[in-house]
Amino acid sequence: MKRICLHLLIMYFMVIFLSSLAMAESKYNYDSNGILTDSISSLGSINYSYDANGNLLSVRKSDNLLTNGSFETYQGSNGVANKWEEYKWGANGSYEVSPISASEHAQKIIGSGIAANGAVGVVQTISAEPNKKFHVSGSFNIVQLSNAKIQLYVDFYNSTMFTGAS
Repeated sequence: MKRICLHLLIMYFMVIFLSSLAMAESKYNYDSNGILTDSISSLGSINYSYDANGNLLSVRKSDNLLTNGSFETYQGSNGVANKWEEYKWGANGSYEVSPISASEHAQKIIGSGIAANGAVGVVQTISAEPNKKFHVSGSFNIVQLSNAKIQLYVDFYNSTMFTGAS
C-alpha cells in the first residue's frame, strides 16, 4: 500500500511539473541563416550572440519579456529592429537601427506631421500569464525632441479586446 501511494504521489508531482512547463510555452526566433537568436516565454527570455563564423559567444538570460529589447538584431529593410513593428497614427515616420558603439544599437524613430494625439513608434506584442509578475524594460536615448513627448507603456488585452493601459 505504501508503495502504491508513493508511486501515485510521484505521478501527481510529475503531472503538476509537466503542466507548469507546458504553460510556459516558448517561442524561438532565428536569423536569416537559421541560427537561434533568442527564445522567449512568460518566464523571460534568453538571447544568444554569435561571432561572424556562427560560433556561440554568449547566452544572456533575462526576465524581460521583450524580444530583441535592445534592438541588437536587425536584418530587414524597413529600418525597424527584428521582432518590432512600426506604429504610425496620424503621423509620418521613418525608422533606422543605428549603432551606438561596437556592441550597442538603438532604434531611431523620426516623426513629422504628427496630428493632435498622433504617434510614431515601435510596438511589440507579448504574452503574459494572468496573476503572474512580468518584466518589460527599455531605454531611451533622446537626440532631439520638440513639441512632443516620449512614452513607454503597456496595453493590456484579453483574448478578444483591449482592457486597459499602464
